[in-house]
Amino acid sequence: MKGLKRLGPVVFAVGVVVLAYSCGDGVEPEPPPPDPSGFLQVSVTLNRDDVGAMILRIWADPIPDSIRGASGLTVHHAPAPQSVRAFVAGPLPDSGSVLRFWTANTNLLGRHRVTVEQVAGTDYRQLFPSSVTARVIR
Repeated sequence: MKGLKRLGPVVFAVGVVVLAYSCGDGVEPEPPPPDPSGFLQVSVTLNRDDVGAMILRIWADPIPDSIRGASGLTVHHAPAPQSVRAFVAGPLPDSGSVLRFWTANTNLLGRHRVTVEQVAGTDYRQLFPSSVTARVIR
């Protein structure tokens, strides 16, 4: 019994030391940075009300992936040198997003650009590309 009485303070001391080391310096490690990958959008502004379709070219490195059209729009895309071309048709908004694409780093928004290559009217006439203004947004 006498040995158990001596063992009590030793166990208590070991427990205090283990607890002190497990707490560390009281500073929690920083959380990992948020994942910068995600979707960016291509937003357009129509300068006329009879635009029915367009071909957009999205420039980025790496080349955009997982291109999806906005609700109600038809989108087909194909790779092009250092870019991707996207055909967009349907009831286009006067102003707003027409498609979105996946990128490895949404923080590098300035490295993504879009140009309007061709525009067609709702009557299938070819219109000037200046009929549409496009930009990449979050």
